[in-house]
Amino acid sequence: MKKIIKQIAGIAMALVVGVSLVGCGTASPDKAADKTLKELQSSLKSIAKELKEGKDSSLDKIPGLGAVASAYKGNSDAIKVLGEFADKMSEFEFKIGDVKKDGDRATVKVTIKTYDFGNGVKKAAENAKSKAESLAKEGKSAQEIQKQILVDVFKDMISNATDGGKSFSREIEIKMTKTNKEWKIDTMSVVDINNAVLADMQKAAANLK
Repeated sequence: MKKIIKQIAGIAMALVVGVSLVGCGTASPDKAADKTLKELQSSLKSIAKELKEGKDSSLDKIPGLGAVASAYKGNSDAIKVLGEFADKMSEFEFKIGDVKKDGDRATVKVTIKTYDFGNGVKKAAENAKSKAESLAKEGKSAQEIQKQILVDVFKDMISNATDGGKSFSREIEIKMTKTNKEWKIDTMSVVDINNAVLADMQKAAANLK
């Protein structure tokens, strides 16, 4: 079950990383941060719409998904619930705070608020084992169990994460560099954005016992 949970967390990260945040640039640091986060919201909504159709081809819309896509191909229910998840991810809120500039370097404080996907993963993992055992008692094959669990665990995770509203909040510092008169976000700050938008989902999955 841990493998499935970690696979789900990996797919979630692929959804966010696939949006090419590093390429965003504008004439001021605060506008660059605002543009980047709004484009992330918009891209996630667009991907969600495609995935909700449940077609294998919609998986091609997620750059970097790679071999993980094979677990979803032919499983329209899993693809649709992945779309529901992308939709929920797109609902994060953000607030631009203080901006500090020092020559061609800048730091923008941003507070991101979203659903607690990290906690959702933990709770879903607790239920996954009993669900798998129940399906096995019904005579389902290992392949059938994995196909169903992939859907059920994702649904559980979404439900558990969203039940408490947007309870996850984090202030991050987005570091930028000015290149060719445009402010662009540094790669490490992209990682910080991803982790905040996912509410530390990757970390929660990695720490499962």
